[in-house]
Amino acid sequence: MNNLTTSVYENKEVYALSKRLSLEKNKHRSTAISIKDYQRILKSISFICDHATRQGTLEIRYASGLKEVERLVKETRQQADIYLKKQRPLPNERYRSILTQQLPDFLSSYDEHYHATSCKEDFDYPLLYGLPLEHAMYHKQGIDLVAYYLSMFCMEERILHLFHEQLSDFLTSYAVFYGVEIEELGINFCELIITQAFFSFSLKHRYELLISHEQKQQIIQIIKQADDLFKLYQAFLSIFDTDIKQYLSGYGQILINKITWALKEDMLDQLIVHEMCRNEIEVNIHAFNEPEHFFTLLKHLEECDTQKRIEAVLHSEIGFYDYIDLFDMQILSKDEYFLLFQMFDSMSLAYLFYIHFEEACVFHQRIELDDTLYQKVSIMQDWEEVFIQYLITCDRKMEIKNCLISLQDGAVRK
Repeated sequence: MNNLTTSVYENKEVYALSKRLSLEKNKHRSTAISIKDYQRILKSISFICDHATRQGTLEIRYASGLKEVERLVKETRQQADIYLKKQRPLPNERYRSILTQQLPDFLSSYDEHYHATSCKEDFDYPLLYGLPLEHAMYHKQGIDLVAYYLSMFCMEERILHLFHEQLSDFLTSYAVFYGVEIEELGINFCELIITQAFFSFSLKHRYELLISHEQKQQIIQIIKQADDLFKLYQAFLSIFDTDIKQYLSGYGQILINKITWALKEDMLDQLIVHEMCRNEIEVNIHAFNEPEHFFTLLKHLEECDTQKRIEAVLHSEIGFYDYIDLFDMQILSKDEYFLLFQMFDSMSLAYLFYIHFEEACVFHQRIELDDTLYQKVSIMQDWEEVFIQYLITCDRKMEIKNCLISLQDGAVRK
């Protein structure tokens, strides 16, 4: 115990104070308590005395420290209440549980007199600089740990708020790009945002999250040609206020290490999330049309040239199974198939593969969009050959693969 010496006089003070606290704990019926409870009382005395603002006897220091601890508990409760009312609508279980479950549970059960160093909650949503695993990495206990954690959590809330208009769209793109569910992620959202914003800043010189596929390619070249990534990060920090700039200053080297590794492994494109191109066509999975509508389209296609055919198909609003029927009729040429696949968005391409080549999408078997794909599917039609070739050679196959993973995982969950 830091504030308790081993002198005889001090030991008498400790004994007297611990006896009083034991008696109060037993509602003045007895001073008898278990060894574990007595040890908790001694730890609480030491913890409280560490917060003392006055010198003097142990009782004076204890009383002074107790006021400080109670003040800290009150401030932490007020801060938690504020952020509980205006919390971000992030669809993530760990993030929500901090404000709606773990903080309220801790603050409602915290006992500074007898369990001042205790903290049973996990606080398992990681902060930008790490996860307080077993509460050891911050070298803090009790309300000190929770107040410190909450102060950093609130700082990261401020950072997220700067991007609130684009946050939902970015997280949607992130989920598709990596083939994950935001709800189940165990990653820090501030890390996602700052990483993406840094890449965006390198091109646009302002903080944004949404990056087109074309802009992504430009950013990759900028990063590859950058003479000093740390200098670029410092320029990036200059767009924030002083408090945020100071908080993010230590993340620079972490991010640069990630980028350096990605450059070495030729995987920089996997660090930058791009949104869907606006001119990509999202096919309606559940669309249903009367047979007359489909036959009218077929008749129209027979009378059109390539450009008008493509436009007619894209604006026909037919569903996936209609597309497959249309392709099987071999009305279109190989070039027209290829043009159509270029216009489909990544999720539509993934879904087309998923429902047509069902035998290749066994839930435990991950699809690799390379030459091995020919061994896993049965190709009978020209459009199937063009489709597989496109999946293997297009520049967004990683995105399509992640969409496939999402579809497979969704099928398993159902």
